[in-house]
Amino acid sequence: MAINGGTLWIHQNELEELPAHIAALTSLKRLAVSGNRLSKLPDTVAEIHSLRHLECAGNALAVLPAALGSQQPHLQHVDASDNALTQLPGGFAAAAGLLTLNVSSNRLSSVPAGMLCGLRSLTSLNLSQNLIGGCLPEDISCLSRLSLLDVSRNKMTALPDGLGGCSALVELFLGYNDIEQLPPTLSQLSALRTLELRGNMLRSFPAAACSLTLTLLDLTDNDLSTLPPELGRMTTLRALPVSGNPIRGLRTNQPLSSLLTSLHNRLEEEPQEAETAAASARAAAPRIAPRSAAVNLSGQQLTCVPAELWDSAACLTHLDLSNNQLSELLAERLAGCAQLKVLNLSRNRLTDWPLPRNVLPLLTQLDLSANPGICAISAGAFDCCAVSLQHLDLSGVPAAGGIANTMLVSLPKLATLKLAQCRLSSFPALPPAPGGDSLRVIDVSSNQISQVPEAISALRALEELCLSNNELSGLPPKLGLLAPKLHVLALEGNPLRSIRRPILERGTQAVLEYLRGRIVE
Repeated sequence: MAINGGTLWIHQNELEELPAHIAALTSLKRLAVSGNRLSKLPDTVAEIHSLRHLECAGNALAVLPAALGSQQPHLQHVDASDNALTQLPGGFAAAAGLLTLNVSSNRLSSVPAGMLCGLRSLTSLNLSQNLIGGCLPEDISCLSRLSLLDVSRNKMTALPDGLGGCSALVELFLGYNDIEQLPPTLSQLSALRTLELRGNMLRSFPAAACSLTLTLLDLTDNDLSTLPPELGRMTTLRALPVSGNPIRGLRTNQPLSSLLTSLHNRLEEEPQEAETAAASARAAAPRIAPRSAAVNLSGQQLTCVPAELWDSAACLTHLDLSNNQLSELLAERLAGCAQLKVLNLSRNRLTDWPLPRNVLPLLTQLDLSANPGICAISAGAFDCCAVSLQHLDLSGVPAAGGIANTMLVSLPKLATLKLAQCRLSSFPALPPAPGGDSLRVIDVSSNQISQVPEAISALRALEELCLSNNELSGLPPKLGLLAPKLHVLALEGNPLRSIRRPILERGTQAVLEYLRGRIVE
């Protein structure tokens, strides 16, 4: 069995079986076997360490090799569309380098919870034309690099709040499902340009989502009786199909510009509309059951924390107050939350540091991202949780720059540190060895960093390093020592001159291999 330029191309040959010894092709980078009669792939396909592309569309595959992706750090693209798959392989939960996954036109009924967090590098995910019912898992929020998501033509009835975590999403296709309402977190998708919702059961389109800058909003064939006046402000729209809806009191067959003007005029006629919508959202906020362990009040347009929340303070383990309008959260109130493990206060208007001085001994996750108004963070800001904190996100909080050089030293168990858009001019100071052994993810993208310290090579557990949109002209050769554990090295948006473009385009492992070759003993 011969390969040409690292590619084995056996398209449309009526092939019924691949030999198990295919794993012997140690230089194979692309396996293209689409359009055959394969009912299975040999498990040894998951042992081809060099594989980058797997194309097996248009066969009769019921399963993929269980370990696919788990030990293949170079694997970036999988197309298994138009088969008979009923489940995704467990190996995908460790396929941290995978960029595109197409499993459309199969028989999938669900996406396993926890799997998507292992696919955090995905930029394109196509699950269309399957049998997926209910709702996608909440851990879709892990896909922060996803730009295209297609789950059209399934049987979904709802969308997860976690969708709001897909902050890079540009195209979202949800057509021909049974979706009745959209989550409030949809309004967080600031990069979204295409939103296709045709053929669902929507009775309303949320006013909050009208803050998006869409170019296409397809609402064809739903149950809409009206359109929100706020839609008139979406001047970026180039197409707004709304036929097949029982819309009354609005002529929908007029030119788009006229339709948007009509909606905008209604908004001006109802100056209290925004406050009414906010009041409705507050009224619809979930009731807080006494002694609740987990409370989610995300996206409720809250300007203050409901007093009844603190009645459960002693029992709280998970508290999500993200995407509201909170300007303060009294630290002394949190002092009573001794059982708190997860605290999400992202996307608010906080001005003061919210953590108390006394101990929160179990706090492992803290998200304060997108609170640019926090004006100062003291050196002892994390004293209350220094021995327990594992995941910290301060992205979009410029004040974090003032303590960036003490974070990794003072938080010994930290596994995830996100400091994107913090106006950093230098890389956070690294702890002396053996400190930093727990670090898995560092995100310092969109800053003004010009140099990465050579000592980063000591962080042997590091899996993701996001350096995009900085001022890096080069990288330390010893960074290459982090292969193959380092699956994601994001470098786009830097003026890199020491690494040739073809190497950068080949991805993380190619860059690390290049750097390793430049180490001078």
